[in-house]
Amino acid sequence: MPCLDHTKLNGYREYCLAHLLLSTIAHSFVWQEGEVGVPKVLPRCIAVPWYHVSEYLGLKPVYCCLDMLANWHYASRKSPLDMICHVPGSPRTEWYNHVAVQVELEHACVFKYFIKAFDSVESGDNTGLVSALASIEDTIQRMEDTLSMLHEKLDPYAFYKILRPFYEGWGSHTPLLPKGLIYEGVKKAPLHYLGCSAGHSPIVQAFDTVLGIKHTKDVASHLKSMRDYMPSCHRSLLNAIATGPSLRKYVSKSTMKVKLAYNQCVIVLADLRSYYLQIAIKFFLLQANNDLESQRLRKAAKSKGDKALMKHLRGARDGTVANILPV
Repeated sequence: MPCLDHTKLNGYREYCLAHLLLSTIAHSFVWQEGEVGVPKVLPRCIAVPWYHVSEYLGLKPVYCCLDMLANWHYASRKSPLDMICHVPGSPRTEWYNHVAVQVELEHACVFKYFIKAFDSVESGDNTGLVSALASIEDTIQRMEDTLSMLHEKLDPYAFYKILRPFYEGWGSHTPLLPKGLIYEGVKKAPLHYLGCSAGHSPIVQAFDTVLGIKHTKDVASHLKSMRDYMPSCHRSLLNAIATGPSLRKYVSKSTMKVKLAYNQCVIVLADLRSYYLQIAIKFFLLQANNDLESQRLRKAAKSKGDKALMKHLRGARDGTVANILPV
């Protein structure tokens, strides 16, 4: 196969689509045989353009959350979302991507409320701030309601056994490619990258940043590492939000009504994180415990990985609760 020429791409949207296509090809190549005969080298024809497209987007050359979000279109104005690149296990597993995109769409409207909240803080408009906080709370609740749609059509076994391996990365976190993957024509040493995760989306971290949520050192470090898998524009967005006025500081010195509105946002954000924890237990941990076929290969890594996963999810949830202001 000839080496694909990434220099012919024009603009952000084409680069996003190219990253999706190259990620799909690369992960299909690596994981097509499951746990048997996993290749240790990614051919130059895919590795080189994938690496450069990732550099342009400020991404890692691995299947990222951005790829899931780029992997849909409307066949017509009245049609539901349709995937561009079908994933393993389709159509049984496509619901996961469908819900992930819908959650992001629910979140998209919240930025105008962030701006309204910041403007209200700067002008001392408590009425406007309470209104903005109520809208932020409503958005978080709608995101959780949308997330609950996963249970309608996604089979936990199909997700764990068919789709999850496709999204797997390479490195010390996986027993199948513990030394990483060599990108032929890019670097001689193997590269290590985490697989696709909802944690690569900026949406929950955006709420943290606006509300001034402070986490423990371990959780904060983990959340920061997730930003490495976001496109540079998403990282810039979170940094820009952080330069805004301190909402939490203003609220802590404000009226009871403002504090209650703020606390309600923190509570529903903690609830959302609890829901992510429940999903991880149902679709990953419980399935891993029942996966006798992979028990020998994954025993050591699973124990370590499961503990880290639960530690981060619980830590983020508990840390959010700890930010509720006294009233």
